[in-house]
This record gives sequence, structure tokens and C-alpha cells, in this order.
Amino acid sequence: MTVFRIGVILGSTRSTRLSPRIAQYVIDRVRSSEWDISFTLSLIDLKEWDLPLMDEPKVPALVTKTEDYESEVARKWSREISSYDGFIFVTPQYNWGYPACLKNAIDYLFNEWKGKPAMLVSYGGHGGHKCYNQLRQVLEGLDMEVTERGVLVPYPTKKEVMYGIPADFHFDQLPEIRETIETAFENLLNLLKKN
Repeated sequence: MTVFRIGVILGSTRSTRLSPRIAQYVIDRVRSSEWDISFTLSLIDLKEWDLPLMDEPKVPALVTKTEDYESEVARKWSREISSYDGFIFVTPQYNWGYPACLKNAIDYLFNEWKGKPAMLVSYGGHGGHKCYNQLRQVLEGLDMEVTERGVLVPYPTKKEVMYGIPADFHFDQLPEIRETIETAFENLLNLLKKN
């Protein structure tokens, strides 16, 4: 039986970031349900990766072998992303878009992303819908298969957004979020089965 490897990418590196907490909730929610497919979920923390700004001389779409990247960090990142069958991106919305660290991590590579399924989880004052739409467009441009359904998590109050206060999410009071996670993850699994 095939066991699909799914990478859960934390799309923020800020000290007050919420992506680890939201990602853990998504992972716990997914693991608490029964599925007809075997998979593993692994966190990919961009803060731990600490990728420098991408400065590879070759256009990533032209790099077909990991060893053809010039820098060791690009080769390591290529091996990491190549090892997964699909991804869940968990990202905040910053200034109407997604964080630079996530764009940088994506831009290092091309073929390693190509054709793989992706599920998007965004969060922000209104659920991060601007960031969600931008990220979706970029991933589709990389020929990734993005789930039909995504997850938009709104901050509990405007105070957390305005003053950078860590939000006190009470996910159990957001039943529509739980249902949306399950639907989006089911979409992701169907895309994995199809590949």
C-alpha cells in the first residue's frame, strides 16, 4: 500500500507567528478523522530552514537535477521538497499578500513543485483571502494542483490584527473551519490518488 508524504509548510518566520498553532490544529483535525488512504504529515518550518534570498544563476524551471543547483542550500531544499507527494501551505496574510519568506522558498525551485497537489490554509483579519488568492495563482503557475476548497481562518478580533497580539483562537467554536479542513483535505487526498 502506498503511503503518501505530505509536507505542512509554515509560511511565516515572525517571532509572534501563529502558523505553528494553526498548522498543529489542522494536523490534529486531519489525524482525528478516518481516511481510506495512508499518509504521513511532516512540518516544514521556514524559520528553521532560514533560506537566504534566492540567488541561483539558473532559472529553476531549467534545473532538472538536484545536483545542478549551485548552492548547497538550494540542493538541500530541492531534496527536501522532492521527498513529498503533496503539501499543505499554512500562511498569514501580510499587507494584502503572503509573506516574503514563503515566496522566496517557492522561488528557489520549480520542477520539485510541478504537478504536486497543494492545500491552502490562510489566516488574517478576514481569513487572509487576498493572500489565499495570490498564493493559489502562483502555485497554479507552477503547475501544482491546488485543492478546489481552501481554508480561511479569521482572527477572533481586530485587536490581534492591529497590534500584533497573539490571537486566542478557539477552534472548537468555529465548526465551519473544522468542516472546511476536512473537505479541503479530502480534496487533497483525491488529487494524490489521481497522480
